[in-house]
Amino acid sequence: EEYVKEKVESYIKNTPFYASDIRYSCKNWEEYPILEKATVNKHMDMFNIDYIKHMHTRSSGSSGQITNTYWDEMEYLRSLGHLWRIRKQYGISPKDKYCTAHVNYETKERILNSKVVINRNCLSICKLYIDDESLARYVSEIEQFQPRWMIVPPSFLLAVLNYVVRSKSRLPETIVLIELNGEFCTQGMMLKVREILPNVNVVNMYGMQECNGIAYGNSNILKVIEKNVFVETIDKSNRSVFGIEGDIIITTLSNSVMPFIRYKTSDKGILDKEGNLILTSCRCNDSLEINGVSYDGAIFWNIVENMNFSFCNGAIKWFTVIYENNELTFKLIIDQTDRSIDTHEIRSWL
Repeated sequence: EEYVKEKVESYIKNTPFYASDIRYSCKNWEEYPILEKATVNKHMDMFNIDYIKHMHTRSSGSSGQITNTYWDEMEYLRSLGHLWRIRKQYGISPKDKYCTAHVNYETKERILNSKVVINRNCLSICKLYIDDESLARYVSEIEQFQPRWMIVPPSFLLAVLNYVVRSKSRLPETIVLIELNGEFCTQGMMLKVREILPNVNVVNMYGMQECNGIAYGNSNILKVIEKNVFVETIDKSNRSVFGIEGDIIITTLSNSVMPFIRYKTSDKGILDKEGNLILTSCRCNDSLEINGVSYDGAIFWNIVENMNFSFCNGAIKWFTVIYENNELTFKLIIDQTDRSIDTHEIRSWL
């Protein structure tokens, strides 16, 4: 706690966003305001960002709004290092081949709509397509690529594994670790993966682009990565609670360029005093059921990601989906003052 206190005091002193707000001058931690994504996006100019010097990451916008985060490169690597120290316990290293999943594969210049992308030691496959033809290709690509580990959403992995079982095919024996992330992962999902792949380590990694890893574990009880983030669960009065469900709030400990103090994740969980966290609901676990068939929320994230990438964070709030009378209605709140937004182009992404 002394380490967290020193970090936060430094952030408040050296970051204009916090230094200019009288609420951060108080000594009572729970009096500090809860930081929202919209507030961060509105006050980017009050963080210590050098847009040329500092590296940039961005959230997917799956909750309706992206967050751009800037880092000193060494601090970013140090943040990832906390995660890699855990991964190395499973016998993998950053140089190992791995397989991941994308909605759209983003480069510095553009978004690629390719189903399969190979980039150095990474094989990335598109999670939007789970028809048998696509799944057959993915299994073949994974077999040829021979990754040592995978980092994929659980629902997509289960679609791949169910195809493997149906088609009596297999994944390569080179895989020693599967890290589930990107959406709400139940204990049942982990058990199903282990049932199909009994010789592979299966773990759950809870994290965000804004901070990298938050918590990690091989069951539904995750251990907070305390060197990287300080985690709280709070009640409706913004008071810290233990042993009962609360909103998950994080304070980042590895980024002095753009530090977040009491940042709202939009997830819920149960935290104990030893740093063990059980996730109870997450920002990315939305799905849509039509005629008894459940569709991954990723089909809608695709629209939001395209929107934010094409129109510089044009999506300013969450979206809703309504299904009735055999018609699907997608609602997206956009910045109406931005004349560059082409609603006809948005419709073409559906």
